[in-house]
Amino acid sequence: MFLFVFYLLTYLMFGSLLLSVGAAVNQVADAQSLMGPVMLSLLAPYIAPTPVRFARPPNGRGHSHCESSMAIIGAGGIHKGSADVPDIVSNAASFDLEGVETGQRAERWCQAACSMFPGLRARAPRADMPVGSISGRAFGPGQLWQILSPPVSVDCEPSPGDPFAESLSVMLQLQGSTVATQEQHMCVLTQGDICLIDGSVGFHLDVAADFSQIMFLRMPRYLILSRYPYLESRTAQKFEPDEPGTGVLRSVLMGLLEAAPLLEPDQCTTALVGAACLLGVPKPPQNDANLELNWRVRSALAYIDAELPDPGLNATRVATAQGISRRRLDEILLQTVGLSLNAQIWNRRLTQAATDLRDPRHSTRTVTDIAFAVGFVDAAHFARSFKRRYLSSPRDWRSRN
Repeated sequence: MFLFVFYLLTYLMFGSLLLSVGAAVNQVADAQSLMGPVMLSLLAPYIAPTPVRFARPPNGRGHSHCESSMAIIGAGGIHKGSADVPDIVSNAASFDLEGVETGQRAERWCQAACSMFPGLRARAPRADMPVGSISGRAFGPGQLWQILSPPVSVDCEPSPGDPFAESLSVMLQLQGSTVATQEQHMCVLTQGDICLIDGSVGFHLDVAADFSQIMFLRMPRYLILSRYPYLESRTAQKFEPDEPGTGVLRSVLMGLLEAAPLLEPDQCTTALVGAACLLGVPKPPQNDANLELNWRVRSALAYIDAELPDPGLNATRVATAQGISRRRLDEILLQTVGLSLNAQIWNRRLTQAATDLRDPRHSTRTVTDIAFAVGFVDAAHFARSFKRRYLSSPRDWRSRN
């Protein structure tokens, strides 16, 4: 009897252990399946590259990696046929020429593009478009788009009704080629090239070949220009393709495109802010006449960003860290970005506070906590400065956004 009881208890304990191990293995497998694309985006520079899934170019031309797997989503998130022309919605929107009759493809493509991007005018040189798709999703306070474009000519002017008119977009050429023109600048983008497009100024895009596949990340202008004001004058100019900083930015953008469907809204916000910070990594072109000035500005702005939470940060300290007189560094900043050192410090503090106040991740923090975290030492002074800048109290700003 004693042996029977002993064997029975041993059997029950062993069975319970096996069930616990099985549950743990399943949890690890689930976590790996979720974190895989995110970890790949972080480790991309250090491991063998993993292909990003691109839509297949027409007739198998180009180096396609697989079929497009993006759903066709119309207003309200309802799945529709590929011939529908949806309006942009808060979460996602998509359009595909597959299933559209050949004779109607040019008209339907232009309708879809103009519906999704207010202020845009598209002209198709041929009616028999072989391929075309547009997919976009909300991405924090911005948007992430992937477009497989047929031959088309596009003009876009800022639209008062478009909330993203005050945006800067990072554009990455995935396949094919695109000619981008804005103000006095023009560049030809081929696979892997990156440029900036300013949403507050009209621009022109041309796809002359059979197709062009691009992605672009739309970000609020203040998020970028408060950190790197010099980038405002560098739109429609190709980043140096072989520069290491451009390689870092390219890897991150590819990683975001792959991982975006798996990210939660707060992760998207963090990723977008991180991408905005990384725009300062690529160096200006070597033929830039103001290269030395740009280097000084980039270095000073990076130091201000790194030391922003320190209330003791001031113009003299920034200049000392640069090994240059404060007067000379003030002259350089005034010449290039239109602000003195002290003005830039306070501008960055206010901009960062405004960003944090509208960030849902900081919803449990008080206004005073947020102000102190960006270097303010007096809550009343912060409130007055904020209202002068944004014509709104910090609390009202938070509640509206």
